[in-house]
Amino acid sequence: MNLKNFFSCIALPCLIILLCSSSALSSGSSGTFSLSPDEDVFGSVSKYIIRDDKETLVELALNNDLGYNEVVDSNRGIDPWYPGRGARVVIPTSWILPDIPNKYKLKTGAGNLVVLNLAELRLYLLKRDKGRLNVTTFPVGIGREGFDTPEGMFRIIEKLKDPVWIIPASFRDEYQELPDIVPPGPENPLGQYALRLSNPLYLLHGTNKPLGVGRRVSHGCLRMYPADIEKLTG
Repeated sequence: MNLKNFFSCIALPCLIILLCSSSALSSGSSGTFSLSPDEDVFGSVSKYIIRDDKETLVELALNNDLGYNEVVDSNRGIDPWYPGRGARVVIPTSWILPDIPNKYKLKTGAGNLVVLNLAELRLYLLKRDKGRLNVTTFPVGIGREGFDTPEGMFRIIEKLKDPVWIIPASFRDEYQELPDIVPPGPENPLGQYALRLSNPLYLLHGTNKPLGVGRRVSHGCLRMYPADIEKLTG
């Protein structure tokens, strides 16, 4: 189905998505904050002590809706796969609202605005409500070097449930053992939900490999945790 949404690029390294319909994307419970007009820092940093040798920073990232990059960068010198019992780690659940030019700033009732900060590997869903700004934020994975996630102006042309992955030629050139098409299911790297851009080569989608969230590992598409993309498109 067609959605009357628009992607607009401002200063690098951000993508701006201007949503004409406030019901097109929903703001889930994960990482939702209500900010006053003079606030641009939100959330709070916390500390955690590893209780078991089986715990990993990767697990903490997933449990706190953080990307791999965020939890690893905040705990330099600690092995992300084996921090060890008793290790004191930082949970970096505090963010700075991306700087948005005046012409893109929301007015009450104007719908939603989605900011994709490519350098930070994080998405911000913004909604103006009675003088306050409601912000919901999610981590994302983006394109690896040589397959950079594009910047520019796009439309979201389709919302997909249980998408079929039609494997592009560039991907098959690298992984020749892959079939032409991967049907919905646990082996499909698009996950259960996807938003297609007007450049049909790129999607904002879920994943069957959560370790790719918060990393530059894709062929240009934007990856989200399965629960996050379901909230975003719900």
